[in-house]
Amino acid sequence: MGFGAEAVPGRVRGAVLDRTTREPIPLASVIVVGSTRGAAADEHGRFVIGDLAPGVYHLRASAMGYEPDAMSEILVHPSRSTELEFLLEPSVIEAQEVVVTTGFFETSPDLPTSSRALSYEEIRRAPGAAEDVQRMLQALPGVAGANDQNNEIVVRGGSPYENLTVMDGVEIDNINHFGYLGATGGPISAVNPDFLREVTFSSGGFSPRYGDRGSSVLALELREGDRERFRGEAVLSMAGIGANIEGPLARGRGSLLFSARKSYLDLMYKTIGLTAIPKYWDTQFKGVYDLSARHRLSVIGLYLDDGITIEAEEPDAWSRGAEGVESFGYRMSAGARLRSLWKAGHSELVMAHNLLDFEDEVFEMPERHLIYRDHMTQTTGQFDLHFTGRAVRQDEWSAGVGLRPIRFDYDWWLEPDTVAYDDFTGDGLPDTLIHEAWRVKESATSYKYMGYLQYRWRPTPTWSLVAGARLDGFEYSKHYGIGPRFSAQWDFLPKWSLSLAYGIYYQALPTHTYAEDPGGSNRDLPHGRAAHYVTGITFLPREATKLSLEVYHKDYDDLPVAEEDLVSDPPFRSHRHFPVGKKRVWGFEFFAQQKLATNWYGTLSYSYGDARSSEPLRGSFPADYDFRHVSTLVFGHKTNLSHRSWFQAFRRRWYGWWTYVLPINGDELAPSTRFRYVSGRPYTPMAWTTDGPEYDFHWEEGEENGDRYPDYSRWDVRLDSKWFFRRGTLVVFLEVENVLDRPNVAEYFYADDGKRSTAHQFRFFFVGGVKFAW
Repeated sequence: MGFGAEAVPGRVRGAVLDRTTREPIPLASVIVVGSTRGAAADEHGRFVIGDLAPGVYHLRASAMGYEPDAMSEILVHPSRSTELEFLLEPSVIEAQEVVVTTGFFETSPDLPTSSRALSYEEIRRAPGAAEDVQRMLQALPGVAGANDQNNEIVVRGGSPYENLTVMDGVEIDNINHFGYLGATGGPISAVNPDFLREVTFSSGGFSPRYGDRGSSVLALELREGDRERFRGEAVLSMAGIGANIEGPLARGRGSLLFSARKSYLDLMYKTIGLTAIPKYWDTQFKGVYDLSARHRLSVIGLYLDDGITIEAEEPDAWSRGAEGVESFGYRMSAGARLRSLWKAGHSELVMAHNLLDFEDEVFEMPERHLIYRDHMTQTTGQFDLHFTGRAVRQDEWSAGVGLRPIRFDYDWWLEPDTVAYDDFTGDGLPDTLIHEAWRVKESATSYKYMGYLQYRWRPTPTWSLVAGARLDGFEYSKHYGIGPRFSAQWDFLPKWSLSLAYGIYYQALPTHTYAEDPGGSNRDLPHGRAAHYVTGITFLPREATKLSLEVYHKDYDDLPVAEEDLVSDPPFRSHRHFPVGKKRVWGFEFFAQQKLATNWYGTLSYSYGDARSSEPLRGSFPADYDFRHVSTLVFGHKTNLSHRSWFQAFRRRWYGWWTYVLPINGDELAPSTRFRYVSGRPYTPMAWTTDGPEYDFHWEEGEENGDRYPDYSRWDVRLDSKWFFRRGTLVVFLEVENVLDRPNVAEYFYADDGKRSTAHQFRFFFVGGVKFAW
């Protein structure tokens, strides 16, 4: 143990419940996999397994008449309790206790295909992710990153805006710092990874419970705070300095969990050579209270505040067209979920409020001449009621309705501009096109609405069928869509299963798209429409090993296209859109995963995708996020060097001094690595044209997305070490991203003097952190 201290054992406690009704399952058995340790649940479904040495464990719950459920990589701290919740599904044959077929890979009826469940430990130690949940998802099949500077994800050729994030039932547009309006990512995640109990990600074919998105669902379930005693945690990392505190509420009837974090890069930006000055801080909390044995109230909150000032200080920066930028904003999300148990099932009432406020100013330098300004505020409410019940043992039905009041205030201003063009009039002088100042000041109050119905039937132990439909509408645009959903799974052999899914998904456009045309012509734009077709096969050779192959096809219709891209006349400024765009995406994905059942883990994914857009003028061309080949390899090993005699002998030698510098002598050591390859993303090439008089020299666009950036590849390594003290845990991690310092291209920029410059993604980059929990 840490520095010779003997750690106080921890324990695991929790409940075993029926998945559909959430009723407790008395006498359920919970065991520690690979040992004889275990416990039986009491009449309230509660269990406790005590006297566990600090470390990582795998647990399985089972009961007569139910299919077993397993959880992997449950972390037990010294002198602390880890709270778990097992959800068991009734077996079709009531008296049968089914043989394990899902192993450590949990599935959900709401996310029947293309879904992965991730534990807190899998997210925390993921190499190349820096404990950021969205960056960790980029190791999954069908998922690509827009670029290293942003954790935004691209799923199966779809736009990042098509990804839905749900935290404890509360829908949140963006959980990241420095995210702009309509974005779903940012450079730094504001979600504290220590709050996460489980993360489930679906890349397509999801059920009617989720909607108003066309590509994916990221469901974040937060853990409860400690109900027995107050605990704390201090964290120092590249993302900032912060602290967590948790403890009981009302003598154990509830709990509180709170964290706060602040950046410190603004205090040292000159020392480390930054020309941008980032400032940010965030706070997060969760409270849980048992109103009674059948009613539980949980409350969550997330607040993030950030700002950045770009001040290029090189002497020639302004001559290259550099601009000064000031950007400030904040987001707040708060919500409550009341879960109630009834005779035939359980209900969830979710009420939430989301607020965002952004303000940006762009200057021409060095005289700080204002050329662009915006101020955007948007509030969104959420009132959802869900019910899940059972009529007979082999079925499950669920229904829900929801209302989302929206208020937005947008104020955009862009200064007038003049552009010199060819001599169309024939007078020997360039003709000048004058762009008037663009100003949009729009305020509106409206609402979105939704409703869904779903029925699941298991006629035999090997078949599961799900059918339903969902309504999504937006009063502001006067449009709505009703999308059918269907999925099926057939376990045709004990370790093999075949699945398929079909669904129609409607998504309203970002609210600023409706409002950005001063004439209001965008207001009646319809929802985008996406049809998903997914089929796949899964093989589980062992309970901790999974192999899968999926094929998918997506059809998009009614996508907005800018008016500027629909005419071939001389350029003009317009913010009007027309719903005439289409997109077709197809591909296949292979995924192999080994959970940390013994001392090693890893994943291997390969995805091929083909995404093509089509428009009336430009015809068919590669879509903006057409990543053809994406492959990721992750490998890690857990060991303990401090208990090995050869390591102790090595440390005593004069050349073993470096073992005292690197954090490799902890009670648990986990080195890991990730290699990622992504084929080049398409872009529209530009050619510098010098024909004619000098005033007419200009960049001329080539074929739409007719070229591709160079292929991307990156190798990352990570080292995690844990020390267990008597009543605390010290965790140290070191991570080197882009070990080979590969100059991956992010984007090309075209200056007014005809020169093209290259912006690169992260080069050799070091990340580290220290965490102490007590």
